[in-house]
Amino acid sequence: MKKISFVILSLLMLSGCKNDSKQVSKEPHNTEFAGKDSLVAKAIDIDWSGTWKYIKKAPGAEVPEEMLTIKMVQNGNLIKAQYCAITRSGGKIDCENDPVNNITGTLKNGKITAKFFSYFGSPKDKGKVEITANNDGTLTWKVKQFPEGLFYGPSKCILTKEEERKTAAKKETAATLQQQWKGEYSLSIDYGKLDEFSEIERDYNLTITKDSCIFSGLGYKTYFTDVCSIAGNQNQIIVKYIKQIEGDQMSNHAPVDTLAVVFRKNGKYYLKSQIVANKDWQYNIPVQIRKKS
Repeated sequence: MKKISFVILSLLMLSGCKNDSKQVSKEPHNTEFAGKDSLVAKAIDIDWSGTWKYIKKAPGAEVPEEMLTIKMVQNGNLIKAQYCAITRSGGKIDCENDPVNNITGTLKNGKITAKFFSYFGSPKDKGKVEITANNDGTLTWKVKQFPEGLFYGPSKCILTKEEERKTAAKKETAATLQQQWKGEYSLSIDYGKLDEFSEIERDYNLTITKDSCIFSGLGYKTYFTDVCSIAGNQNQIIVKYIKQIEGDQMSNHAPVDTLAVVFRKNGKYYLKSQIVANKDWQYNIPVQIRKKS
């Protein structure tokens, strides 16, 4: 009888272990930010000190809906930081004008474990946060425990370093400008007769694509093909010299910073340049150019 009871008890215990195993396998996995969490960078690869930002802004909106700015200072594996959290499009502002660090923590294996307090509450009422480095140079901010009292910052977001954000914005602006001015612009100028058998002419072409700019000239005492860049806005661009890829010494524009200014007015395009003269041999005078449609 004891042997039978022991066997039954053993079977029940084995049955219980199998059920536990199934329950573990059925537990849901948190897939939020899965791509970022799986790309943890080494601490040595990240310059933690600096200003980090998260901005949530709807297309066309003048002000962000949410913004978290963190000014961080690293001293060895010790981290001190100050945040400014803005939500409800500026309706709630959890910031401090004076330099008061409200985040303190330690850095280990690419992750900061820290305590923080809200400026709406007391420095004694601290919450807990993890700040993890990602392989793409961003940081993941994740609140593990909220502080006592009011807190209007995000519970989880991606932070980008301010310098990188500005660089990305410049690249985006440059790409938009290239797209706005994309096309081939041409100009032919007849300066009259050199003698009874030949005429003095010069042809210029400016070609702008989504990722390149080429300015070229061919004709009387003119032979060049220059790589260029553009800066400006939707109404006017400045064409900057980068290098010459073809040409003669007479048309070497290395000493020239600005090759031309191109602008549009009343649906027409004009070019003004210190290396392009109008038909009266006057330089830096606007001349109309054609854009191929």
